[in-house]
Order: sequence, then structure tokens, then C-alpha cells
Amino acid sequence: VEDFSKYWPSHHELVSAIFKRQELSMPHSKASYEALGRNLEAPGSLLFIVAKLDGEIVSSGLFILDCGRMVFHSGATNQLGNKNAAASAVQWFAMNEGVRRKVHTYDIGGTGLETIDKFKVSFGGIEVYHHRINLAKPWLSFFLRFGRWLVAKGVLRIFK
Repeated sequence: VEDFSKYWPSHHELVSAIFKRQELSMPHSKASYEALGRNLEAPGSLLFIVAKLDGEIVSSGLFILDCGRMVFHSGATNQLGNKNAAASAVQWFAMNEGVRRKVHTYDIGGTGLETIDKFKVSFGGIEVYHHRINLAKPWLSFFLRFGRWLVAKGVLRIFK
């Protein structure tokens, strides 16, 4: 466990490199990491773990703790870390720390990339599905309310 306010730039750099290699834009700005540190580090709601090899950070993981739940926010590993299973070490350390802190749920995040899915499944646990709807346009809100009304009236049925 490391001091987030001291090491977050290294973490941001590792995560940014992963997104750059995948030709994707980095979803977390530096300002968002600064805000996390400013708002969550002091009350003990952040868990920041780094794995070092010969003094070099080779993997890091950022976790948010809230009401007995630990959520994986972001993490990354460089090539040297990959060769030494550093990401697994960070995750296992986080899980053990969660147990020590009496965390009842560890949310490692969604799936979608085959290699990352394989990594997540390797830790066991159960899959839990969360449904979230982001409304980008006001007219979507209307159709959502209308659809819920149709379901409530029995006009529309939704099957799983």
C-alpha cells in the first residue's frame, strides 16, 4: 500500500500507456486522479497498491472503498510486470486487504476484452450484472418513462 498523493502520477502514466497501445483515449484525466486523492484519501476510502521490482513500479491498482464494498477503479502493468505476474499480485493483495478491512464485496469491474476477462475469471468469485442506462438526450428520458409505464400497465412485457 502506497501514498496515493505521491505515486498517482506514476499510476496515471502506466494506465495512459495501456490505452495508448490500444489506440484508445485515456478515460481518466489527471484532474480526476487529483480529485480522488483530495476527496477520498484522507477518509481512508482509497486503497492504492503498487508492485515494484528493483525499485521500479511495474504494476499498480487503485481501489475505492465504500460501505463495505471495494471497487477496482484502474490499474496497469508494464512489460516487466507482465513477465512477473505483478497484476495478479496487486489483485491478490487488494483482496487480502479487503478481507482484513471486512469488505463484503469486491467489484473488479465489467468484462468485454477476452484477455482481461480471462484474467478476472482466474480469481474465482461470481458474476454479478448491473444495469445502467445513461441518457444522453432528453427525448430518451421520455421514451424510458413511457416504456416503464407500458410495462407497469401490462401492455409491454420484458423477457430475460
